[in-house]
Amino acid sequence: MSGWEVLALPYFTQVCRATVGPSLSAAGFVETRVRPGGSLVFSRGDSLSTLGYFADYTPLELLMTIGTGGSQLDSDGRFNFVPLGFALRERSIEADESIWHFERDERSLERQLGKVRDNFIVPIALPLMDDTEQLTRLIERYRAEYRP
Repeated sequence: MSGWEVLALPYFTQVCRATVGPSLSAAGFVETRVRPGGSLVFSRGDSLSTLGYFADYTPLELLMTIGTGGSQLDSDGRFNFVPLGFALRERSIEADESIWHFERDERSLERQLGKVRDNFIVPIALPLMDDTEQLTRLIERYRAEYRP
């Protein structure tokens, strides 16, 4: 193993499934893909969410994206998603940056995912994914700020 693979966490996928999966499942999302490195993709109709991490950061950092259109890029190569952190900033919701950080062990990941689930995924991300118009406007603002 060489390159980024040495940084991958073998337990990331399983901890995500156990900690966040039930909340997404209750909202009608199903796991549709596991990406290299263990990040998970969940979908419901045209709604799409990914949950992963930056393996080369210290401490490690969680990343969740929410989007529409059934894929991460549209036919013109533009983003069809927005990072949850961007959505929070756009809604003027202050989030302690440390909530996204975890150490290289399962318990730390489980603890932080639980906080992200309870503070942001269930009360903010899921309702936002139910409001396609609002989510589309948010994605447009993200596209204007960050070009692929």
